[in-house]
Amino acid sequence: MIRTLTFVKHARPEKVDSVDSHEWVLSPLGIADAQKLATHFQSSPLPYIAIVSSDEPKASQTAQILATTLALPLFFKDGLHEHDRSNVPLMKTPEFVSAVANFFRKPTQLVLGNETARQALKRFEKSVDAAIEDHPEGNLLIVSHGTVLALWLETYCQLDGYTVWRQMGLPSYVSMTWPACDLTDRRDSL
Repeated sequence: MIRTLTFVKHARPEKVDSVDSHEWVLSPLGIADAQKLATHFQSSPLPYIAIVSSDEPKASQTAQILATTLALPLFFKDGLHEHDRSNVPLMKTPEFVSAVANFFRKPTQLVLGNETARQALKRFEKSVDAAIEDHPEGNLLIVSHGTVLALWLETYCQLDGYTVWRQMGLPSYVSMTWPACDLTDRRDSL
């Protein structure tokens, strides 16, 4: 059965130097943008059946706004979290972008954080597969994070992961048919 998977990158977090990025919450602008995204999905002709989300606060808050606005059930799935960079301090943007480029170029090497790109992808794939198995019919919204989404899109949609990662805004989304992975819609910014 062909259906649609829509992968959503969370809205803009409030960056706090003293807090690990996996614990960041949405900023006021991020909350407003998540609400705009929810309004956008309200006008979608696709009948979504559920939202499955990472449990990191910035993703779970984005998902909660979508779930409330769209009146959809919300489920949390282990393994949809971002590439584990819990040991990496907040970096200046050019330094971070360079490190992520290296991460995509060397997928089997531990170059940034506690997971290689390959390890992060395998973990994320397993969680996406489980979400699909948990909801065997209907269209799903899956709320997660930029790096793991870009790794997945590189693998399943033959897109350049680093380029996708650079283009995705906060929030953004990509929709595709499943299991064919034909892209049907993409918004890199609102």
